[in-house]
Amino acid sequence: MENIGTLSEVSIKDMWDDEKTFSNWLADNVDVLGKALGMKPVEVQREVSVGPLFADLIFRDEPTEGTVVVENMLDKADHKHLGQLVTYAAGLDAACAVLISKEFGDEHRSAITWLNAISKDVAFFGVVLEGWRIDESLPAPRLRVEVKPDEWRRLVSATQTWSERQSLYYEFWSKCLPELGTWQTRKPRPVDSLHFGDVWAYLSPVRAAWKIKFDNTERTTAAFEHLREQKDRVEKGLGEPAEWHELDDYGACWITLRPKKPIEITEREKWTDVQAWLVDKANRLRDTIRPLIQDLPPDGHAGR
Repeated sequence: MENIGTLSEVSIKDMWDDEKTFSNWLADNVDVLGKALGMKPVEVQREVSVGPLFADLIFRDEPTEGTVVVENMLDKADHKHLGQLVTYAAGLDAACAVLISKEFGDEHRSAITWLNAISKDVAFFGVVLEGWRIDESLPAPRLRVEVKPDEWRRLVSATQTWSERQSLYYEFWSKCLPELGTWQTRKPRPVDSLHFGDVWAYLSPVRAAWKIKFDNTERTTAAFEHLREQKDRVEKGLGEPAEWHELDDYGACWITLRPKKPIEITEREKWTDVQAWLVDKANRLRDTIRPLIQDLPPDGHAGR
């Protein structure tokens, strides 16, 4: 049969100069990745800060409301990029984590498979980036999913192992997140706490807190002291006194707000009040503390 072209592979490094160039292309053509993953990407963000690092790309999957974080490579998958992906997934409370690479070795295919086996809340994907052309045509990318979670196993195991308390947490977050979603959407999970950037919302006991943690203890402590020196200004913005907690065992400092009267999450009749309280305090913490943290110099010392 005549007029049939010859398909040939193209080096992806001939298509994009570097990872940043590819990331920009992917952000503009994220539906290509969405089609490969079976998702509908919306609210795409590039270079999202996660502590001292930056995630290449995040988006929200519209059908599930889950956050998807993407780490890109133009070379063979390595430990560094896979480790960064796990860090981003944790820092952004992602529902899905995607590593895009030219090639996956056996060790990294096994690692992603293992992550899916032990994780009930995050789905990990390994996606191969390829370039192809027909005869002398323009090169075209292909995103091929090589490693993915067993969703049926994940669904069955998750529902069978939830405790009564975990089911309660999941039900509460499912009702509460549409309200908190006006600020930042998270996927409901069967856990006591969820975070929205640096604001953490807790259910047992009910409280809201701003987490202060940088890449080293000195900078974390300096930021905490910078805020505590402005305690009157901070608490005026919060509308009430706060609890100021210095370094914990994980190297973080906290500014915490609690309801005037303790609330037990099993009191379903109070859920509407809890939701309203969390929304109000989360926004107050964000609006009051974020500008003051942003004023802190990169070395962590303010006016010293």
